[in-house]
This record gives sequence, C-alpha cells and structure tokens, in this order.
Amino acid sequence: MPFDGAEFFPPSSGCVAGTSWSRLRSLLKPAQPRQVPLGQPVPREAGSAALSVLATARRMIENERDWVQGTYSTLGGKHCAVGALNEAAWRLDALAALPFAHNMLLDVATARGFRNVESMNDRSLHQEVLAAFDTAMVLAGRETGSPHRQQHQKPRESSLQR
Repeated sequence: MPFDGAEFFPPSSGCVAGTSWSRLRSLLKPAQPRQVPLGQPVPREAGSAALSVLATARRMIENERDWVQGTYSTLGGKHCAVGALNEAAWRLDALAALPFAHNMLLDVATARGFRNVESMNDRSLHQEVLAAFDTAMVLAGRETGSPHRQQHQKPRESSLQR
C-alpha cells in the first residue's frame, strides 16, 4: 500500500490537493491596502502624523539619485514612493499613520489611472512622482483641516527686491 497521507486527513476534508491549491492561491493573491473608512473623521493626530510621513518620504526621494523604480529600496539608500513612505514612518515612529499616508498617495495614483502606488512609481517620471506626493499632502491637509504649504519649494523673491 503506497503512502498517500490519507490517514492524516479526515474524510470530510475533501481532496488534499484542493486544500493545498486554495492555500497557494491565497498566498499569491495580491494584498489589498488597508483603507481608512470613508466618511469617518480622521483623528487630527493621525492626519498630522500622516502629513509628516508624506513630507519626509518626499524629501527622501526629492533628489532623483535617491529614487528608484522596480524595487522598494536598495542597499545604497534609494527608495521608491512606497519604500520611502515605509522608511519615513519608521524614522518618525509613526507607523500608525502609515495606512492613512499610503491611502492619500493611493488616491492620487488611482486618479491618474494606476492600480496602485507601485505601478505609478514604476511607470512615471521622477517629477510626476514628486507631484503625486504634493497632491497627497494637500489631500491629507484637507482631511485633517490643516492646510499644507509646500515647504520644499524655494521662496519667491519679493517684487520689492531688485
């Protein structure tokens, strides 16, 4: 009698291969991002922390030499948009704000026709990714009621100065 493992599984469990395939399918299924429930107010602390995460992540990839496509991060310190978000949340000890920050960037990505932030990062120019962060920061500011000014831009010269 060949060993088929049948004595280890109860007869009501069905085909062993079916169970293995369903487990494999669940592992290969793309992960769905955690969503902040729509229509519920975002706590001000979480919103301001998410705004800080977005701003820090943007600064991390502001220089094109620090930005990468096709991977979350490199040993050399380059990051994609999502890799920068994750790293910024760790640096700021703001992991609770990470889903909200990610969702703000995801809203921008889907409005631009992308399925997720990763595909937006990998199929966009560096300037377009930075602009997505700018838009996400404005959205995060609106959600929390604190307007965000783009601090990364150089101040404009006054018309009085010559």
